[in-house]
Amino acid sequence: MKVQYFCLAFLSFIIGGSKAPASSAIDPTLLSGNISLTLQKGVWKLWQEKPVYQNITLDLVCIQGQCEPEVWGYAPQFNKDVDHRGAVTVTRLDNTWQLQVKMKIQSHPWQKTPLQDADYAIEILPHKGKLIGSYSGRFNDRTLRGKVNGISAPYWPKPIANHQPVKPRDHPRLIFRRDEVPTLREKAKTPAGQAILARLNQQLKEKVYYEGYVPNGGYHAAGHCFLSLLNDDKQAAETAWVHIEKSMEEPGRRIFEQGPIVAGVAIAYDLCYNSWSNERLRTVTRWLAGKILWLTNGDTPTRGWNSNPWSNWSARARSAAGLASLAILDEPDEFFLDGLMSADSQK
Repeated sequence: MKVQYFCLAFLSFIIGGSKAPASSAIDPTLLSGNISLTLQKGVWKLWQEKPVYQNITLDLVCIQGQCEPEVWGYAPQFNKDVDHRGAVTVTRLDNTWQLQVKMKIQSHPWQKTPLQDADYAIEILPHKGKLIGSYSGRFNDRTLRGKVNGISAPYWPKPIANHQPVKPRDHPRLIFRRDEVPTLREKAKTPAGQAILARLNQQLKEKVYYEGYVPNGGYHAAGHCFLSLLNDDKQAAETAWVHIEKSMEEPGRRIFEQGPIVAGVAIAYDLCYNSWSNERLRTVTRWLAGKILWLTNGDTPTRGWNSNPWSNWSARARSAAGLASLAILDEPDEFFLDGLMSADSQK
């Protein structure tokens, strides 16, 4: 039985014959926000030589039925230690909402097991504030089908009062905004400000590590860039650039070391933006763009990568990628040259 007929038959049974809205066009506003769809028995694995089926929940971001391509999957009863990544395509949006989802299922964060492909064809209808329907698919050499239940929630974060959107080439922007610089300069003259600056200068005289578990070259660059901005000191910006070049030359052996390097370089880039030449900015922009891809995609278990959302690996990688993304947001196209460098070219 084709999935669409299976879905409509199921919906008619649940909703109640002639009350089923299948013949009416779906209101696309009901398919907006953060959408979670739970596929009944969507994954399985052997347990004591018998197949055990578990649900998988897919998280999507959609606007009036059109979705961002990335989708994340969670099957905590299948494996609570990992999440799963995939892509979604909307194949139909009229009297039903049909999605095609392709997932890469990771069985274990540490064992050398290959990712497994999962394909799902999903058909959905909004009903009484929820999303109901069915799916058919294939995973681990088995054909699967079952019910789908879902919910939608408003986008997060919610709008912030008096927020001023970042404009192209508007720096600094990560820790404080450009219009706050005069106030910071006044605060630097206070006893508390002087004590903070004395501590910063002391830290900047300590040894710089470009390798190891916590490379701090990028953070040293950020410290010098802060002094450059605060004191309008061009030499501090030059000192920072030396640390930036060395940090980019020693990018870290694993993602675990990549995180602090990228975070420090991103903050330095933001603070020294108006002191460096366009050539330097272009160089760092391209470097950060490539690192964002690698940090976001993650790595392989053979290199120690732990995709568990609450692991220290994810904290380092995803937070650094977020800082770098905000740092280079809306930069001129020429800064990227041929576009984002691939993650593979950065390894």
